[in-house]
Amino acid sequence: MDKNKILYTRLANLAVKYGCNPAQLALAWVLHQGDDVVPIPGTTKTKNLDDNIGSFKSTAKHNRGTTSPEALAYKILREMKLYLQTIIDNVLDTGVNKSLLERIGLVITYKHKDVVNCSWDKPKQDFFKLNCDGALNLEGVGYGGLIRDKDGHVLLAYLGNSHSKSVIMQELYAIRYGMKGS
Repeated sequence: MDKNKILYTRLANLAVKYGCNPAQLALAWVLHQGDDVVPIPGTTKTKNLDDNIGSFKSTAKHNRGTTSPEALAYKILREMKLYLQTIIDNVLDTGVNKSLLERIGLVITYKHKDVVNCSWDKPKQDFFKLNCDGALNLEGVGYGGLIRDKDGHVLLAYLGNSHSKSVIMQELYAIRYGMKGS
C-alpha cells in the first residue's frame, strides 16, 4: 500500500508539472499508446466527465509549441519507468504481470507461485467425504464443493454464491450446502 501511495504521489507531481490532474495525465498517457489502445473513462459525475474530456485536450495544453504529444507521453513513460524500476523488487510470475511489465519495458525478478501439495484420503465404508471451499476476490464471492463415496466417485458437485463479502461466510455456506446435499 505504501508503494502505491509513493507511486500516486509521483504521478500527482508529474500532473502538477504538466498542469493537469492525475486522472487527466493517466488518460492522456493511454491516448498516446498507439491506435490499438483506446481509453474508456467511466464516471457518474459531470465534473469528472469534464476532467476526462480535459485529458483529451491536455496534449494541446502541454504542447506549448515545443513538446509534441508523443514526446510528452515518452517523457512521462520514461520517468515512471525509472521510478518503478527502483521500487519494484519482485513480482508474482503471471502472464498478466509479464505482459504489463514487458510493455512498459521493466526488467524484473519474478517470483514463482508457491506449490501446495494436497492429498485426499478416501472415507471409510458407509461414510461420505465433503470437500468444500469458499472464496472472495476482486471478481466476486462464491463457494463450492464435492461429495464423494468410499471409492472417490463424485456423488454431488455444487457451486454457489452469496452476497456476503466475507470469506468465512462463503466457507460456511459451502459446508451448509454440502451437508444439505448429503
